[in-house]
Amino acid sequence: MIVNKKAEQWGASRYSEELDALRISVKPHQVAHTEQMRFDFSAVTADSASIDFSWAETGLSFEIRFDTLAIAGEQARREVGADGASEAGAFGVWADYFYKQGTNTAEALTWANAAVEASESYWSVAMQARLLARGGNKVQALAAGKKAVKMGTKALAESPNRRMQASLDELTKELRGWAGM
Repeated sequence: MIVNKKAEQWGASRYSEELDALRISVKPHQVAHTEQMRFDFSAVTADSASIDFSWAETGLSFEIRFDTLAIAGEQARREVGADGASEAGAFGVWADYFYKQGTNTAEALTWANAAVEASESYWSVAMQARLLARGGNKVQALAAGKKAVKMGTKALAESPNRRMQASLDELTKELRGWAGM
């Protein structure tokens, strides 16, 4: 199977191997007739997908894989900058992403700390607390967690918000667990 860089080329009459973007060996198989060319994605995960191509009575199936965490890590480092000069939001977004992925905890904590320093909020301090806990720093995690609860409680009193309430409830439960670490 060949994917060519020239998008508006019809057929193979003007095909040029120099414009190949992707070339893979795939064994064709017979499928039920389909008049229009189809590309279906199945078995989609965070870092892979199966692609099923069909046209007329011919089918091709193959899997693609990406190292999503490595790609995301490279993107995060570009966005936060080698010198740490970034918007507070970028630090918080990437700290949250890697926290949820359960990886890069030390680097994510660096970004959470930068987010707190740039713009201290319930969300940034809560993330800092969660990453401190994941890194095993019980004392600092509890202190940051308690601070975030106070900030969240104050923010909710000023402007009720279901998302923050749910997060605050979850953080309160987590604090009880960290106290027993």
